[in-house]
Formats: sequence, C-alpha cells, structure tokens
Amino acid sequence: MLIALTCFAMVVNAQNELCNVKSNKSTKALYKYLVELSASNTKNPANGKILSGIYGVRFPGRTDAAGAEEVFKETGKWPSLVGLEYCFASGSYFASSASQAIEWKKANPLLEEHWEKGGIIRVLTHFPNPTNPKYGGLRDTAIKIEAILTNGTTERNRWLALLDEVAQGFQDLDAKGISVIYGPLHELNGKWFWWGKITTTQQIELWKDIHNYITNEKKCNNVIWLFTPSAGSSDLSPLYEPLKNYIDMVGLDVYSPDFNQYEGQYQYLTSSGKPFIIAEFGPRGPSGKIENPYDCNTLVKNLKSNWPKTIAFMFWHADKNNPLMNLNAGSLFGNNLIVNADAVKYKGR
Repeated sequence: MLIALTCFAMVVNAQNELCNVKSNKSTKALYKYLVELSASNTKNPANGKILSGIYGVRFPGRTDAAGAEEVFKETGKWPSLVGLEYCFASGSYFASSASQAIEWKKANPLLEEHWEKGGIIRVLTHFPNPTNPKYGGLRDTAIKIEAILTNGTTERNRWLALLDEVAQGFQDLDAKGISVIYGPLHELNGKWFWWGKITTTQQIELWKDIHNYITNEKKCNNVIWLFTPSAGSSDLSPLYEPLKNYIDMVGLDVYSPDFNQYEGQYQYLTSSGKPFIIAEFGPRGPSGKIENPYDCNTLVKNLKSNWPKTIAFMFWHADKNNPLMNLNAGSLFGNNLIVNADAVKYKGR
C-alpha cells in the first residue's frame, strides 16, 4: 500500500507557534491574539475574557435554530466566533460530484460578511464517505480506509476531489485576507461518523493526510488547525500525542449542562499549552433531550470557577441547544467578561 503521506517539512511543534511555518501574517496575528487570550486567562482566571460563539449566520424560517443574526436581533450583540458547514447536508445526502458535496461557494460569502463585522470564522466538514460513489454516507460502517489513503485508487481520487474543494474555499478566503479556524474529523473519538469507525492508527494517518494536502499540496497558509474530540471519559492521548505537531488549538464538543464531569479531558488538553475552546456546546444534550431550559448566566460562572483556561464557547445552533431557546441569552452576551465581534481587536488584522 502506497500511503500518500510523504512530506511534512512545514510542520513544527514549537509551543505558541503555528504548525504551518509558512502561515501568512494575518493568520499569525490572529493566532497570537488567541494565544495571548489563553495566557491572560491562565494568569488571571477570574477576570479572563471569553469569546462568544455560535454555529451559523442565519436560519430563515427555522424556529428550532438560531444563528449569529438571530442572536444579534435578540441581544444586540454579534458573537465573535461563527462556524459554518462546508459539506452539503452535512455529508448525509447523495451528491453528483465533489463540487456539489462541498458547498464552499455558498458558505464563504457568509463567512466574509461575519469577518467584516470583526468576527472570527470557523469551518466544519462533516465529510461524506469517499468509499461511497454517490458521496453521502456520513454514518456509514463500510469504509475502505486503505483505499482512501492509497494513490491511484478510485476512493483516493474521490477523497482528494473533496479535499480539493475545501482547499479552494480556503484559498478564496485567503485571497480576501481572511484566516480560518478548521478542525477536520471532529469528535473522532466517537463512533457515530465514518471516521470514528476506523482504527486510531488510521485516524492519525487520515488527519495527517488532510493536513498535508491542504497545507503542502494546496498551500493554504491561512488555516489554524483545531483538534476537537467529543467530551467523555476516553483517554485522548493515543490520538493527540501523534498529532500534536499538526494541531494549533484544542477543544471539546460538550453536550451537557454539567461539563465539569469532563475535567480529566480538560486538564489533559489544556496541559498542551495551546488555546482551548468549547468547540460545540449543547447544554440540553444531544438532540435537545433535556427538557429543562438552560440558564445561560451560569456558563461564565462555571467556566471561571472550573475551566478558566477556556478562551471561547460555541453554542450548537439547533435542537433546543441554541441560546435563544434557553434562559438569559441577553445577559450572557452582555456579560463584561464576554468578547463579542465588535470587541475583537488585535494588531495585524
């Protein structure tokens, strides 16, 4: 098997340095801001600032989802950090081509709009299964991972076509001076997406393959790489340690109002010295199964008391997990420890 993981000369492991040594000035400036925010929170945990965040810009006609625009209408504040999905139907539906499966042309204008408001942007990719000739298959169990990673196979060509579309999206943002936080293979310690159903060794190879293609082959020098496992009890070291040279930020996807139960994972990830975020926050659980509304006022208090190194949170947008379907969203976004988009200021933007 010829694994297409040949050159990683551009990867470094210096703490507080981006893993891509050729990152552009704008991206270095943004990362410096995030690192300094992390250092400030570590030094002064009671008064450290936290970036607000949510998924999506707007969801017209949907009563179950609130994006950044709905938050602004309700609270008068634009969240700092906004995430958007690049994959058509989050990788669950069939597509006729890679260009249909990856919808960066629809997402980028919204990301650019938020950047111009002073915000920070993040891209998600719920990749379709490249084993599937019709794409789709986000939760497939049939994964030909060796073929995906072997040059010349149909599965490899399909995979690279997907990555090429993602890279085009990043190149388009780069041409406009926009840096992007990107965390591929999120929740890779879970078993619900196809990349969670392969071995740990294969996951590591797949992450490095994505990083190599986007960084070295496509020369996307505007990317900050984010590692975001699912919060739980699993040991993250078998995944993180081999990948730490390919990661700039760390975080956890937390679907519980009581994220303190994941203290071990928080301590492990923050010991890396890299900026830490709650990458997805669903206070009412997966699919909004918890009936009682969440009091958003408790979030800052709990973070300051228990997870003080956290520099950002990102609410999930739907399933009763968005802040507007819970209590006191206005108080949260108006808290003097919260940094909204209008207050994101750093040299070199």
